[in-house]
Amino acid sequence: MTRKETFSTARLAASLCIVGGVMMAAAPAFGQAVLNDRANLARINYYVAPGTLVSSNPVGLYDLERNVPAGPGPVAVDHLDDMVTQWFWYRVGNGTAKELGNTVGQTFISATPQDRDFDPGNDRLSVVYEGDGLRTTVRYDLTGTNYGSFTTGLKKTVIVQNISGNTINDVNYFSVTEMNQTRIILSPAGDSPQFDPDTFEDAKVNEFQTIKRVTQTDVWDGNVVSQAMTNASASLNGQTQFEVGSAAGIRSSLNTVAGYDLNGNKTTGPQLNDLGTAFQYTFNLGAGQTFSFVEQTSIIPEPVSMAMLGLGAGLLAMRRRRA
Repeated sequence: MTRKETFSTARLAASLCIVGGVMMAAAPAFGQAVLNDRANLARINYYVAPGTLVSSNPVGLYDLERNVPAGPGPVAVDHLDDMVTQWFWYRVGNGTAKELGNTVGQTFISATPQDRDFDPGNDRLSVVYEGDGLRTTVRYDLTGTNYGSFTTGLKKTVIVQNISGNTINDVNYFSVTEMNQTRIILSPAGDSPQFDPDTFEDAKVNEFQTIKRVTQTDVWDGNVVSQAMTNASASLNGQTQFEVGSAAGIRSSLNTVAGYDLNGNKTTGPQLNDLGTAFQYTFNLGAGQTFSFVEQTSIIPEPVSMAMLGLGAGLLAMRRRRA
């Protein structure tokens, strides 16, 4: 999978105004935020004018990096990009699901960044949308670790409130996550990937009472590179379903199949890239009621990650000698 497209900061600046520390949309084409916590980084698209963003660039998380150096410096091999991409969809009843933040009939309300621990950079982003009588708040919390640890954590909390004044039954929210591979960044100053090894991926789901856990393992050259674990939990008044398989296939089903429900498949792989893990939350909401779900993702490095960095350093040295 190719690197996600980036967007013009000039277009972004032209489309936003800041009121009381809250970024408000003035009919923007899109909005984008970067979260930082110690040596970790996350990029999030939080709004897009309907129909202007292709499926490989979601409204939601689209990049998660570990061991990022502090500030620009000389070209070096020292951090990893896990290429995590996450979409959200919802539907009411048996219609076709709508991509949150990228569908006609929804309204982008606000995006509020916050620094929870007072180190450089914001580590929380809260985004609010309204549509179909529902107000949806998506909160991203990045928990970083110090340079050299190669671990990261991201918590996604989604709160859905019924603002219609009437009961809304059969509400379904979906999250689809694709973690393609562990990519080596050779140039921190330019954030330009130069070494992009293909990894084989597999995933499995375990159920622990109210918690569903997906564990994804990435293998490169016969060795485990990293493991990503996502714990999903929801309010007690809802049901949670899951599916692991092709990310493109799951997205296509949500976009085109009316009333699509995740199939409960617990295992898949190994396969080359495109591994998707999805959760579905089904609930009813009385007037003014709320429903929430939380997904906590942790990425744990393996020793092979360090070997990959060594190989990347060797490739960089060869390029310099040839130059």
